[in-house]
Amino acid sequence: MGQGHLNPLPAITDTSKADTTPLPPMPPAPAPAIMIDLDRNLVRLNSVEAVNALVDTVARAGFKRLIVDVKLRDGRVVFPSRVAPPIDPGFDYFGAFRQAAERHGLEVIAYASVFADGNPSTGRGLAYDRPEWQQVLNIPERGVMRQTDSPQAGQFILLNPLLPAVQRYETTAISDMIQNLKPDAILLNEIRFVSRESDLSDSTRILFDAWTGLSPLEWPKDVLDKDHPRFPLWQAFRVGIIHEFVNRIKTLRDGVAPGVPIILSAPAYYEASTTLGVNWAHSRFKSSLWYSTERFRSRSLADLVDELALVSRDANPAAIREIMTGVKRATHQERPVGLILIVEQYQNRPGRLLEAIQTLQRGSFGVTVSDAGQIGAMGMWEVLGEAFANPVSPPD
Repeated sequence: MGQGHLNPLPAITDTSKADTTPLPPMPPAPAPAIMIDLDRNLVRLNSVEAVNALVDTVARAGFKRLIVDVKLRDGRVVFPSRVAPPIDPGFDYFGAFRQAAERHGLEVIAYASVFADGNPSTGRGLAYDRPEWQQVLNIPERGVMRQTDSPQAGQFILLNPLLPAVQRYETTAISDMIQNLKPDAILLNEIRFVSRESDLSDSTRILFDAWTGLSPLEWPKDVLDKDHPRFPLWQAFRVGIIHEFVNRIKTLRDGVAPGVPIILSAPAYYEASTTLGVNWAHSRFKSSLWYSTERFRSRSLADLVDELALVSRDANPAAIREIMTGVKRATHQERPVGLILIVEQYQNRPGRLLEAIQTLQRGSFGVTVSDAGQIGAMGMWEVLGEAFANPVSPPD
């Protein structure tokens, strides 16, 4: 996608009327899944034997899907790629998971954090080699700067989704991942902007002005001001960028591996996702968010992907029930949905983890646990085995 190539969007319309469309039955829940983070586990999973031992444990606990991370935070990958730098663990990393999974009848899903290509702890990655590819943020009382210059850079540095060169790079790497690994599905994470106040580069301003067809504005003040008429346009513009990239991945998938499901990961709270440019709702969902205009809704992602894997950072089952209610309405119950539970949030609280899993089971949601490398140290394998051996059925 080059500058000025955003498709024209419909005019803004009022969305104050609530959507009262009856919801269809909830799709079948995705099978229980476990994530294996590459940065955390590569040193430990350093042989075929180590992978076999982990997969045997995962299968005994009742998981049916392995979500195998294949990209480090600095952008290096464990598969052959025309563009992404390789890392050699000394054996076929993903292939070892596939062979072990086949013995237990498990699915193997390839997982990548798409725009994450820089590790602040090491200063390595494409984001450091090509700093002009980074996103530009507005830091309160500091001004506009690249993410690496931010006092709180985060766990990884994200490239700018608006840049054609970045889109070509990432889509090529994803194509290589699909064709070389031949996974049962792909899970894509970090297809987003860093924060509400990014990307604020000059190239974004030029593209935004061309897209709106309006005269130049006071940049970036006016697009960040919730009371300014450009703010809803800014929100629609950003979700449009992410939508077009995901659509590009879908088209690529259809060409190289038709039928391989695309799973999108994003924050489970809808408003938190939209501030990052990610509108995972169904296009018919009329949110109470005042900037949820027709332009905004027409760039929804639930219409493009096959499944959602939404991240819950709240261990309270009451909060999980609240999330489930919102997700069901936002997706119109037309996509299978799983919630990713971060196992560290349940440390020393195995009963709370069991309750969270059962809450999801009752709601016809899938359960994904992250991360496999932390479960043993926390003594959680037994509670997971209990949860999946005796699942709670949804009410009739």
